[in-house]
This record gives sequence, C-alpha cells and structure tokens, in this order.
Amino acid sequence: MNVMKYLPKVLLIAGILIFMSSLLSAQQYTRGADWDEHEGTWLAWPHDSTYGPGNRAFFESAWVEMTRELVKSENVHIVSYSQAEVDHTVELLTASGIALDKIDFFIHPTDDYWIRDNGPIFVKDEQGNLVIGDWKFDGWGNDWPYLLDDQIPSLIGADIDKTVLDLSAMVLEGGAIEVDGNGTLLATKSSITGDHRNDGLTLSQVEDYLTTYLGVSNIVWLEGKYGGSFDVTDSHIDGFAKFLDTSTIVTMNSTDLAYWFVSSADRNILYNMTNANGNQYNYVYLPLTKKVVKTTDGVSTGSKGSYVNYYEGNTVVLVPTYADDNDDDAIAIIQGLYPAKEVVGIDCRNMFSVGGMVHCVTQQQPMAVASCSLVASTNPTGTVTACKGTDVILTCEDTGVGITYQWRKDGNAVSGATSKTYTNSKEEAGFDVVVSLGDNCSSISPVVYIDRLSKPAASITPQGNLDICNIGSVDLQANAGSNFQYQWKKNSANISGATNQLYTATVTGNYKVVVTNKKGCSKTSKETVVTSSCRTGTTKALAEFAVYPNPAADFITVAVPFETGMLSISNSVGVIVMEQTVSKQLQQFDVSNLVPGLYVIRIVSGDLIQTRRLVKE
Repeated sequence: MNVMKYLPKVLLIAGILIFMSSLLSAQQYTRGADWDEHEGTWLAWPHDSTYGPGNRAFFESAWVEMTRELVKSENVHIVSYSQAEVDHTVELLTASGIALDKIDFFIHPTDDYWIRDNGPIFVKDEQGNLVIGDWKFDGWGNDWPYLLDDQIPSLIGADIDKTVLDLSAMVLEGGAIEVDGNGTLLATKSSITGDHRNDGLTLSQVEDYLTTYLGVSNIVWLEGKYGGSFDVTDSHIDGFAKFLDTSTIVTMNSTDLAYWFVSSADRNILYNMTNANGNQYNYVYLPLTKKVVKTTDGVSTGSKGSYVNYYEGNTVVLVPTYADDNDDDAIAIIQGLYPAKEVVGIDCRNMFSVGGMVHCVTQQQPMAVASCSLVASTNPTGTVTACKGTDVILTCEDTGVGITYQWRKDGNAVSGATSKTYTNSKEEAGFDVVVSLGDNCSSISPVVYIDRLSKPAASITPQGNLDICNIGSVDLQANAGSNFQYQWKKNSANISGATNQLYTATVTGNYKVVVTNKKGCSKTSKETVVTSSCRTGTTKALAEFAVYPNPAADFITVAVPFETGMLSISNSVGVIVMEQTVSKQLQQFDVSNLVPGLYVIRIVSGDLIQTRRLVKE
C-alpha cells in the first residue's frame, strides 16, 4: 500500500519540494556497464526459512555452478541466512571441489535470493569512489515478502565500509534497468512506475533520480506490461534486452518478443533506439527455448525460456540453459559475441519456475579506483615485434569513472589518441599513456617499443584472366620461393587443404594466395581470375550437392546436384531465411546478413531432396 496518497495535499507538495531540493544539492553518480571489470559478484544463497524445507535443495545446484565459474577470475561474496547456512554452503562447495580463497560470507537473514533486485547497486561518485545506492525494495509492488531483503544494501555497506546513499524515496529493482555505460538507460514503465511502485512520484521525478544517481542522460522507455502472478516483475527489461556494448543490443526477434508479451509498439521503440550520441544501435537476436521449460522433476513452468538474461563476469559469461534443443545454439551465438571469454551454461530450469534466471540472482561489484593512487600500465609491455602493416593494439589497464587517457609516441602526444586502447599499424617507435583522474592525479605508463618486421613478396603465375573452358583446369604457382607457408583463397575464402606452393584450379573464381614467412609475417597476392567461356554447366560435371567454404563468413558456393530445383536456407528453429530457384551449376550466395549460428541448406527437385548443414561464422 502506498501511504503517501493518504497524506494531506499540503504535505505531499512539501515532500515533492524537499525531493527536488535534495536532487539539486546532490553530486553526480554513475552506474558502470555490466562489462566493466568486477572486483567480485554478490550472491544470496537459497535457504528454507521463508518457503519451507526443500526450497534450498531445489535451487542451490545452480548457485554451486555459478560460484565454480566466477571464482576463476573474481571474488564471490555470499549472503547467508545464518551461521548454519554458512557451514552448509562451505561443506557443499568444498565437496564440489571449489576452493574457498576467493569466497567470503556475510550473515544476514533474507526473504529470498533475487540479489539483482534487492541487493546493493554500486555506483561511483565524481571522484571515482565506489558507493552503494540503497533504493527502496517493496517485493515487486508488495507481491512477495521483502522486509528483510530491503535492508540488505545498507547492511552490506556497513560490512565492506562503503558509503550508502539512502534512496528509499524511490522504488527501483536492479533487473528493471539496463545501462550501456555511455549514458543510455533502457527500462519499462510497468516495472518502475506501475503496480505500487513510485505512485507518489511523477515520471519526471523518476527520471531526475535515474539521471542523478545512475549518471544517465538518454532514458529510453518501453511501456511494458503488468504481469500479475505470472510475472511479478511486470516486464523487467533484463529478461528480453541487454547491452552488449555501447553500440549493440542483444534481444530477440519480433516473434519471440511477442511471445514474451512485448507489444508491437515497444518492439518498434526497441528496434529503433539511438544511443546518447544519436547513433542507432546494432542488434543481435537470441532464440527462446524450443519447448516450454520443465523443472528437473518434470513440472511445466508454462513458458519458454530466455537466453538474454545472461551474466558477464571478468573472464566467463554465464548463460541460462534449460536442457532444451536450442541451448547449444544460444551458447554458440553468445560465444561469438565474447571470443575472449568462456561461455558456460547454468541449468536454470528450477530457478525459471519461480520467474528468474542467471542475471536475476547475481549483482556485480565493480573494481574501485583510488582517486589519487594511479599507477599506469599497459598490455602488452616491453618490446612488441610485429609485421609491417599489422595492427598492434595497446591497452591501458587502468579503468574507472572519470579517468582520461592520452597516448604518446616518443614522448609527444598523439592527436586524437584519447581512448583506453591505441592501435598502430606502421610505425617503429616507443609508446606510453598518460592516465589522469581530475586535475591533480596522473600517472605515465612504462614505454612499449614496437619493432617492425618485413613482409614476404607474394604473387601468382600465371596472372590475369585465365580461361579453362578447353583445358578444364589451370595450375597456379605462388612466386615466393621455398621455406614459406601458403594458404590459397577463392573468392576471399580459404580453400581447405590448399597449403602448397602449387594449386590446381578446376572451377571459376577469383584466386589469391597468402604467403607467410618464418617470422610469421604474411602478405596476400593480387587476384588471378579463372573464367570459362564454355556454356554454363559444361566445364565440370557436378555429381553431388556441396557447400563451401563451410564454416562460411560472407559468401558460399553451392554445387547443385539437380537440373533444376528450389534451394532454401533455414535457421536453427526452422525459419526459412533465404529461398531461390537454382539449376545444375556452381552458384554463389551472399550470407553476410545471416547471424552466426547453425543453418540447414535444402534443395528440392520433384520427389528428390538433399540437405547440408552450414555453420555461419
């Protein structure tokens, strides 16, 4: 119940004036992105005290696996209901082979384990100090017990000696917001301004809070949907959309979003968002589960599951899985988004039965930046040996709110080189970076020296346009000499097994060769074009259905086995994404617009059908 609506109007007006005054006098705070480096991750361990015996055992295996993966690269802070619960968890983790050196425990009674929503939301002040935002938590609009959970942020603040901001005048759950680290916040109104949440605040006042205490300047609202008892969060955004980086949103396709009760109007807003700089986002689409999720004991949850609710750690990405046919496809797509991190599935079937997934039960604590103790460093260090024309990427390892960067070459500032990373592809020189926090705190990294190596020569004999109509093939030779490595390419794609100095081309296309010397430097030759003046289909007999290259990046060539037929390409859930009439010849298709994943190519000719699988990189 919102008691403010029962106050006399004069007190309500006075309260609003006090609210406005407090915002005007407050300094600015900033919420970092999920991918900022973590000091650790907070978990609230399941227990039996709220919902009775068996509750803990039903859920905690997922917590064990999350802990196992997270301790590989960050601390894990566990909130336990009691000392007895600590003892139980220590015994369980030890029996599971998990070292405890990066794990600590904080004993505080809780109602539940949704620490994303009721736990500390860490932000940084203008000096870069880490503080805790203690927003009001009311059990998702008084739907579930919450009095114990509402105290957790302030209790943790006292435990770890961090300043706690009393933001209890506004209800906010961590799963209701997504930020891109560059000023944009995405949320649904239904989960922040509806269902007994912030009835006494106007939308403008809510936005003032978000701007001041999360550091955002571009708030994108979806209307959302009241979920009733089926979705007590009332459309938390982290169930169906999240930021991959400052320019990319991970979400679902329109059909799956409609299944997730996202309206057509909200889908239109989501798919046409622009960031704080006015640039439109790129989009990556994850599937829903193929089937309705069932718990480990076979009870239907009544819904398909989302893979969008994953959690990004320092070196791992934890993805909710459901023992479903689409688990592997979702993990493969996400692994493609995070090539430098290990993507691990966490069985969320039981967790999903009560409305949550991995992101819902984790809360990141970012790495703090000491305001005046910067020690600038880079990766790599020392002397870097690289081939001429090859990018050398230097990365400053100092991160945090308010930090600025200036890269230098031989002691002189490089114009425009003010990002965390600096890329150089040609020069031999010494580079360092000046890291600053405010006017009176700075540090200069040790110098990194770049030493350049020569590339080999690379050319092909014969050159030009080569007609193989009458001869059926042509021998192509790389003119680079001995003791080199070779990789032949056709239409810019690697030819499997074509790693000798000589290559025999039997089909038309644009051929070139990549020559690599002993020092690892490579050079690519100019293209030699192989053509055929013969009537289409007579240069080489096509005996079977073939697709190459496979895996493919931008183009594929298909050897069609039938005189005529219908070719279709379907994605992992059976949706046809390309369809075209074909004839018996080599035909090329542009697949650059397909998202990475597994596809099925099918050619139908009368009663005859042939299929091949295609992996899109």
